[in-house]
Amino acid sequence: MHCQECGKQNIDDAKFCRYCGAKVIRQTTTVVTPTAKEASNDPTYEDVMLEKVEEYANTEMTKGVLWFFGGIGITVVGLLFSESVGSSVGLVFWGAMLYGVIRLVAGIYYKLFPRKLMHKASYLERD
Repeated sequence: MHCQECGKQNIDDAKFCRYCGAKVIRQTTTVVTPTAKEASNDPTYEDVMLEKVEEYANTEMTKGVLWFFGGIGITVVGLLFSESVGSSVGLVFWGAMLYGVIRLVAGIYYKLFPRKLMHKASYLERD
């Protein structure tokens, strides 16, 4: 306990300060702990990460679908305006469709197995 007059440290059960002789007033502190219900309302780190993973998976699936259909549209337009049907113009745009499929599959994978992405994210946060 600290003396309120001189500020020096005294033993816990002292009635008078051993340095200045002033009466030591015992102060009690109350520790407020949240109830189980209040504590359960706060989201845990895992809950927050699962929410972020789900949002990321949805974004990946959306981007995958957009890339796929965008690639189809560009491929069709490219093939319509190319002079020969067997030209390599279509091969370039098939890449966009393939990229879309890869992103879509990645999004579905992370939607089905969110802990895999959480593990990767927690590993990256350590750096």
